[in-house]
Amino acid sequence: MKHLILFIKMIIYFPSIKLSALHINKDDFDLNQVSAKMWATILLKMVKVKSEIRHVNHIPLEDGFIFLAQEKNKYDSILLLSLFPINISFILDISTKIPFLMNWFKRIKTLFIKSNYDFIENVDVIENLMIDSGNLIVYVNQLEDLNSLNSFIDYAYHTKKTLIPLSLHGTENIMRKGNYFKTFVDIGLPLHFEEYQSLSHDECILEIKTRINQSTN
Repeated sequence: MKHLILFIKMIIYFPSIKLSALHINKDDFDLNQVSAKMWATILLKMVKVKSEIRHVNHIPLEDGFIFLAQEKNKYDSILLLSLFPINISFILDISTKIPFLMNWFKRIKTLFIKSNYDFIENVDVIENLMIDSGNLIVYVNQLEDLNSLNSFIDYAYHTKKTLIPLSLHGTENIMRKGNYFKTFVDIGLPLHFEEYQSLSHDECILEIKTRINQSTN
């Protein structure tokens, strides 16, 4: 039912979503980021989702970080975009479909990757993306499906990136029939290069998943 209601509402709103992108400078990343966050927030209100981001103090003051999560719902990226208090972009499976806001995710320079994506071979692409967007969100389960998780870990070793886990709670209910659903995004303790540099690939992946899956309530 929520899908039908949202579709009907989008008959009115979708032209404005598309047209607004045409009137904003494509190269003005900050303005595109603010606009994308605004539309993401409006869309979530349409489907009666109340959301909260917790432990924001775990976000470092400077840019240049990679946030890692497990995707549970195709609306997760919209939720995260609406909540994050800093500029953010995404690395997503090329088959990912962002409901109604695909053009805005492209505007914030989301990178859509294919199977067996080599992060080391494309290290300059990722680093230039982070210069523009500031920070990235990556879904660990998408990387596993793309057979690129080990390559991503090599990239983290190579660039000494700080990895910050995100625990998503209740997002699987976003489109469930009913009244408002409450969702939470918990920002976990950062995993610094000094902590994982001596770990094997498997040990590093296990530590990342453990931090993602543990609740920080």
